[in-house]
Amino acid sequence: AGTQVTLTATPASNYDFAGWSGNASGNNNPLTLIMDGPKTVTARFTIKRYTLTTSSDPQVGGSISLNSPGGTYDAGTQVTLTATPASNYDFAGWSGNASGNNNPLTLIMDGNKSVNAHFTRASLSFTCELLAGLNFITVPLDPGVRWTLTELIAKIHEYDPTPTSESITLIQYYKNGQFKTFMPGFPKTSPFNTNILGGVGYIIYMNEAVTVEFTGVAWTY
Repeated sequence: AGTQVTLTATPASNYDFAGWSGNASGNNNPLTLIMDGPKTVTARFTIKRYTLTTSSDPQVGGSISLNSPGGTYDAGTQVTLTATPASNYDFAGWSGNASGNNNPLTLIMDGNKSVNAHFTRASLSFTCELLAGLNFITVPLDPGVRWTLTELIAKIHEYDPTPTSESITLIQYYKNGQFKTFMPGFPKTSPFNTNILGGVGYIIYMNEAVTVEFTGVAWTY
């Protein structure tokens, strides 16, 4: 009787010491007992819990689903992340506590983690059949991209079946309440050599039929 005994609780991997019960209490560790009678002591342990946060870049580019869902997990839990692009976007890869472009991606929760999914505007191929005469077209450009009418004319001429001829008579567009006209012979510095925006319509008068292939990033309107 009267012997001092030191108890030390050592958590296993992924566990935390939570305290003593029985003939001991509190969470001092090590703990010293004086043996003044029979004693039963239990060391209590709890599994560690970790949080997973996710984000999309850009936010409109897509979403991330989790399996298992929830966002907070026991240590050692495997979580599968699936990136789903929005319309007209492609998945481009992971960053943060993940890397590469595997999709789905499996993470082991051995700590708090933050994962970002990156998306890029999808590539778009658009064939425009311009007929001899009057045509109304919209040019498939990202809203952040700017062409001029001169550049549109040059693009059409890339596909001109008779490059030595002038296949385009004129281009008309609506601006500030008026229809404006731009002709191939106008200088690039002409005030009518306006910017082209994705999704905006243009009237083109053609002398001959031309099939034009536009390639760029997708747009919506």
